[in-house]
Amino acid sequence: MESASLLAACEVLASILNDILRFMEAIYKVYLHNPPHYFVPNTMYMVTGAILHKQHILSENGRKEFFLKTLLEKAKSWVGPCKPGLF
Repeated sequence: MESASLLAACEVLASILNDILRFMEAIYKVYLHNPPHYFVPNTMYMVTGAILHKQHILSENGRKEFFLKTLLEKAKSWVGPCKPGLF
């Protein structure tokens, strides 16, 4: 096997091992008032949610801006800055 092929095979193997280690670090969390969550470190997540009784409390732009600003501030304090280009 030539050295370029061997190097490529090693890189594939390293990638597979990295995925296995990430899987082993994953945590399955069960909460009382929402569905179970499967947490995987160093993974991008999307924030979703609903407002109780489907009230239209975010219909004004100012309220939406306040919510987004607060959400991003809290996210940065928990996990660090968001990835560039996402917002």
